[in-house]
Amino acid sequence: MKMIILNLSLFILLTISGNCFANEILFKDSVLRIIPSQINTEKASLFHQIAKSEQIPDSIRKYAYLSLSWAKLNSDKGMMGEAYKSIGASYHLASSYQNALIYYDSALLYLFEEDHSNTMARTYSNKCGIYIRFRSLDSAIYNNEKCKEYAAKTNDTELDRIYLKRKANIFSLQGDHQKSITTLRQLIQSHNLTPSNQILNYKDIGVNYFNMGMIDSALYYYQLVEQMNIDQFPQNKIILLNNKANAYIFIGDHESSIKCYLEAIKIADSIKYEYGLTLIKSNLANLYFEWDKFNEAIEIYKESLPYLENNAIYRNLATNYINIGISYNSLNKIDSSLKYLEMAKSVCLKTDDQALLSTTYHNLGRCHYSKNDFSLALDYYHLAIESNKRDHNINTKANIYHDMALSLSEIGNYHQALMLVDSASQIYNEIENTQQVVDVELSKAIILGQEGHYQKANEQLYEYINLKDSVFSKEKFQQISELETKYKTAEKEAEIQKHLAKIAANELEINQEKNKALTYGMLFTIAAIVLLIILIFLLKNRQKHQLEKSSLEQHSKELEGRLLRSQMNPHFIFNSLNSIQSYITSNDQYHAEIYLSKFAKLMRTILENSRHSFVSIEQDLSNLMIYMELEELRFEGKFKY
Repeated sequence: MKMIILNLSLFILLTISGNCFANEILFKDSVLRIIPSQINTEKASLFHQIAKSEQIPDSIRKYAYLSLSWAKLNSDKGMMGEAYKSIGASYHLASSYQNALIYYDSALLYLFEEDHSNTMARTYSNKCGIYIRFRSLDSAIYNNEKCKEYAAKTNDTELDRIYLKRKANIFSLQGDHQKSITTLRQLIQSHNLTPSNQILNYKDIGVNYFNMGMIDSALYYYQLVEQMNIDQFPQNKIILLNNKANAYIFIGDHESSIKCYLEAIKIADSIKYEYGLTLIKSNLANLYFEWDKFNEAIEIYKESLPYLENNAIYRNLATNYINIGISYNSLNKIDSSLKYLEMAKSVCLKTDDQALLSTTYHNLGRCHYSKNDFSLALDYYHLAIESNKRDHNINTKANIYHDMALSLSEIGNYHQALMLVDSASQIYNEIENTQQVVDVELSKAIILGQEGHYQKANEQLYEYINLKDSVFSKEKFQQISELETKYKTAEKEAEIQKHLAKIAANELEINQEKNKALTYGMLFTIAAIVLLIILIFLLKNRQKHQLEKSSLEQHSKELEGRLLRSQMNPHFIFNSLNSIQSYITSNDQYHAEIYLSKFAKLMRTILENSRHSFVSIEQDLSNLMIYMELEELRFEGKFKY
């Protein structure tokens, strides 16, 4: 028995020192030869300690199963519960969440009988984390409250910290960001947090403000975190830079966002933080995607695939597969898109990630819609809806309804298509997604025209045009307001910097009076240096201000250019609508349908072009051709082109 205790102590010492090779020797020599076969409890305990010291999921699972086997021989239910929890944790780390939940539940059955409150609280907390990932918030809340219940029976303040952190995450996912912020502040005030945890909590407050659209407040907290010695925690700094980049993208400051991404990549490279590197590169690729640079985006997405595949980081892997598939679809490379979306589907089914699975099925449906295989597209849309029932993302649900309606209209099921369009429109209105409301109204007009209800289609087009003009004017006003705010903020910052420079100069003069022992030569030198620094600072600040002003003016001109391109001649619009109405009144359904179809196609193309800074010559020529066809039809062939 003394030899057993000695070897257990040696194992703990080696574990602390991180000597994995020595651990393996101890496992082979000490466990298999020194511990007598009849002492099953000690063997179960030692294997459990080895499992807890491992970092790789397969190794954790291997030793946890050995611990479980020896614990069963001795009917040690407490140790069996600990072993089941470790097996669950190994699946958790490998992103195999359904298996993790199964073993966590088994652990709770045995731990409950032995009243292992601390381990039970942590197991419930782990389950809560999985349900948060699944967006199954009711289950997440239940497990988090059970964690609190058992944590109250212990003196482990760390469990209360974890409980509050999970609670803040749940509030954030429910969209109640103010409650999430309040909970995070309670956590900061009530616990003596490590610097790393303090940084993460302040960062999360900033993320909540970002999700509320309060970008200034978000950037304030991000800057606050930067002042908290975050350089000591490079991984946290990488995450912070990623969040800052997202905030800058939101306000249109792409130059600052790219600087943040590049700095994050530099730090990740220096510390060999592969996971952080893949995260930042994926977000940088997202930025290229937003700029319609799909080939560049695909190249960056693919750079992260080997690391994600080798380390079984399934959620990020599936996300990259999906993004690559969507990018290929945007390039009209449908077969390549299907290839990567099928790979994403396999990963999502393996991990039972319903949120990403819904997105994957949705995009598979869009690919088959592009191939005019409308029946298969509908099959995938139905699968996407089934997965969405567990994900509870109503915006995604509305998008699927909209695409389903377009497929149904192509196969002649107009009644159901209109019902789905109305459902999508209702959801978009509830969540105030005005741009999608406009798109849905146009789709409704097209479906009505395809069904042969030309009068209703004509009325719907009037409604669409009025709504589009209203939304565009609102967006233009908001963008101009944002530009003005940004310009005023830049001016205000310049004034603050000048004021701080004056304060620094005043403090210097006071210090000079207090140190009369210094020679006049030293005073003159210091004053000259300070004035030189202030002069350089003011010159640089002025140059920066001028550059920002120039950038803002350029951005404003781009907005005006997009506005001009998106405007159609009102005279032409109402002439066209009157022509359609004339055909309908004279029961000339054939010409009414042709005219309505061409006019709707022209409107949709112009709406799509208004979202881009540049339009190809081919697209402009195509639009012009449709316009000429409409004019020829309206003037009944009185001119040729």
